Amino acid sequence: MEVEAALAEHPEVLDAAVVARPVTHGSQRLVAYIVLKQDYRPGVTELRDFLRPRLPRFALPGVFVPLAELPQTPNGKTDRQALPDPQGRSLRPGTAYLEPHTETQRVLCNLFEKTLGVDRPGVHDNFFDLGGDSLSAVDLLLELERHFGTAPTLTQMFARPTPFAIAEQLTGDGRAVEADAAATIRLNQNDAADTLFVFAGKGGSVMCMRPLAERLHTFRVIGMQYPGVADGSTPMDSVRALAQRMTRRILKTQADDGYHLMGYSFGGLVAFETARLLREQQHKVASLTLLDTVVPGARRPKSRLGKAAVHLRRALARYPASPAPPEEKLHDSQAKDPATARFLAELEAHAHACERAARQYRPEPYDGPITLIRCDDLPPGAAFYNTPHDYGWSKHCSRPIQNRSTPGHHLHLFEHPYVEQLANLLNQLITQGSSQGGADVR
Repeated sequence: MEVEAALAEHPEVLDAAVVARPVTHGSQRLVAYIVLKQDYRPGVTELRDFLRPRLPRFALPGVFVPLAELPQTPNGKTDRQALPDPQGRSLRPGTAYLEPHTETQRVLCNLFEKTLGVDRPGVHDNFFDLGGDSLSAVDLLLELERHFGTAPTLTQMFARPTPFAIAEQLTGDGRAVEADAAATIRLNQNDAADTLFVFAGKGGSVMCMRPLAERLHTFRVIGMQYPGVADGSTPMDSVRALAQRMTRRILKTQADDGYHLMGYSFGGLVAFETARLLREQQHKVASLTLLDTVVPGARRPKSRLGKAAVHLRRALARYPASPAPPEEKLHDSQAKDPATARFLAELEAHAHACERAARQYRPEPYDGPITLIRCDDLPPGAAFYNTPHDYGWSKHCSRPIQNRSTPGHHLHLFEHPYVEQLANLLNQLITQGSSQGGADVR
């Protein structure tokens, strides 16, 4: 098994077995049973950090259970049926345990445990460091709404993902989280001097970029969450209006000049316009990186047949050909839940707003440095288009563009193994200020 092989590479792990255990709503969670060298007692965060470069994110175990030895069948193989229940045995994240002191904190810790299948989460344990992701965050918020009659927004959950912080939001205790503060989300734990502000695609959630952020060791990475992404506000359908909002947030977050910006797909348009507004206000933009972002209108059909195929693809995209297979449907309990329906409707409305914004956007000239990173793997239907090598950006920039490529497909950039290769490239490029242009180097 790939996960067990990756754990076997750890110098302090003598043996390992990984199995799936049920958690909430019928979903399952990977549990790693490990035999460790004597006197070695790691935290979950340490082990997950070791595995991240070796495994896709979905294959990272959420729970680690140390055992003196793995149970064996009579023929000497690991007896997976005899592996113990992880409850009460699993390793902690690595943070000091602080027990809940209020009823709200106690309920939240129990819901963390139920949603993630982890043992005794403390009030300062980070939901995402425990192995949570966007989907399990939605599960947690649904449980909160059922229990308390209210819940933080998904954006607030991303910004302050501990039982202590969520309890403050539910009870009104402590400092209230301002909308702008909740919409700037710390994506890694580096204490680097420089900050990189990142912008997501039309899906809107910057959490999809967290696997990349965790591998950018030269930057403190902050995700710029768009309004209208499961926060109850109206999505914005103008790139310029979004960029104006992002510019204000960035200037509040970082007082010193020398801004580093990076946008993925649709987010590249917002990052470009934000950089242009910062320059317009006489601020220095140290780097602007566009991840597989094409200027609207730059990709054109090759022929009448190509144009017809493009229109057909767009028409078919509006109407699913067949019902989704069972494994792609929401859990039945969620599908009937009004909160889930509202959440999905907000995400869909935001995606449509981004599509309208992209169609209407016409970039104005920019005089700062730009790095464009293109995906090697072409998207479906690419044969019907003529796409310029620079994705249409050169005519909007007064400086030569640094044009690079990275392995992988547009939709899988933040997954193993492509995210490691992209991170290595970015760690080299962004610190250079993207000041060298011209060459197309892999």
